[in-house]
Amino acid sequence: MEKGNCFGLAGLLLDADDVLYDASAWRRWLVQVLGRFGVEGADVCLLRGWEQEYAPDVYRGRRRFAEALEAFLLAIGLRRAQIEELLAASQGRLRVLADSVRAMPGVKTTLQRLWEAGLKMAVVVNSASPASEIRAQLERLGVGEFFRAIVSSWDLGVPKPAPLPYWTALRELGLRPEEAGFVGHDAQELAGAAAVGLRTIAFNYDQDAQADVFLHRFEELLDVIGIGVKYAAAG
Repeated sequence: MEKGNCFGLAGLLLDADDVLYDASAWRRWLVQVLGRFGVEGADVCLLRGWEQEYAPDVYRGRRRFAEALEAFLLAIGLRRAQIEELLAASQGRLRVLADSVRAMPGVKTTLQRLWEAGLKMAVVVNSASPASEIRAQLERLGVGEFFRAIVSSWDLGVPKPAPLPYWTALRELGLRPEEAGFVGHDAQELAGAAAVGLRTIAFNYDQDAQADVFLHRFEELLDVIGIGVKYAAAG
């Protein structure tokens, strides 16, 4: 972990996907299917086009997920029969994955210690679901009680890295930007948090991510806040 001057923070805003739980299974499955269909360059980089051009309207609540995915698949050259097959399969796959989501290693115990120390915490997520559904999912994972607020782009009509989601969470927590940090993985969302004035803490991060602090284990967040923890030897 690269330590920055983030100690003494009164609150944290945390992304959920790929930070609190692994949300990459659907993306990996889609890449595999596209590869079988013969799509050139079928890898995670290909899905950046989805995230940048199609997903934002889903996160704003302006477009259904299936409709946006269909448009993306047409754009990358799939035939209509392939698209229909993939859309039908994706519905079942998403249900299975939603039921099998588990918290990342160390997340529950770390959040509990931060909560017991009095840290104010909120989840700020780009999602096709309202905050009530996000909270229900976090409750199923056993971490919902630790968050004073859940902010979903779907409710706001505005996704990160726009300032509004960060400011909304700060207002819910009663904090100024300089009093809080943002824990995320996406390079653009980390940059958006920095632009608001938040300290940035990267975990499970993009290769091009920039942040004040980089975590290799979620438990290292305790050191960032100044609580401290002893780690078992790796291996």
